[in-house]
Amino acid sequence: MTERTRRITSGAKPTPYAQKSVARPAATTGSTSSRANSNPNELGKAAAASTKRKNKPDQIVRSAEIEQAQVKKSIGERQRAAPNLGAVSPIDFARMLPEIEELVHAFGVRTEAAASGLTLGFVRALGERGAMFRSLVLAMGAEMEPTDMVEAMLVHQIAITHSTMMRASGMAWDANSIEVVEAYDRIMNRTARTFAAQVEALRRY
Repeated sequence: MTERTRRITSGAKPTPYAQKSVARPAATTGSTSSRANSNPNELGKAAAASTKRKNKPDQIVRSAEIEQAQVKKSIGERQRAAPNLGAVSPIDFARMLPEIEELVHAFGVRTEAAASGLTLGFVRALGERGAMFRSLVLAMGAEMEPTDMVEAMLVHQIAITHSTMMRASGMAWDANSIEVVEAYDRIMNRTARTFAAQVEALRRY
């Protein structure tokens, strides 16, 4: 009787077979890691470039905010104001008009010629019967606070278009025939579309 048979008959547990040990290959570092470890400067440059790319949009936003704040500061920190130049005579209008320096500040432009041109422009655009809206156009500079010539022109155009629409509305209410009402209603519709386009242009500028 063999040794294994004697152990089985005697109730002894058989000796387990020896497990073969399989040698696992040692973990090897990749070629990229080896190069990075051998040259840490390259790794630092790559990380810095990645961070710079990620932070670039934030830097652009911050730069735009800083530039806008500088422009507003250059215009002046004092509050803008507009005089009441309602339906007054041309002589009184010239007398009550602010100094050219105040107009430069109110319109957000850089030169006196620009401020004078804007003032003459809206006075001519409103005409004699639109004199009651002169104060509105000037007040738009204080309300909207334009920062350059283009913004100032758009602000004036918005105010003049609004004034035209309000005058057409008043004429429609005072009309005595349906034909006249419809004519002024068409004017109101056109000026309303122009007003919306001007506001959108100012928003996009």
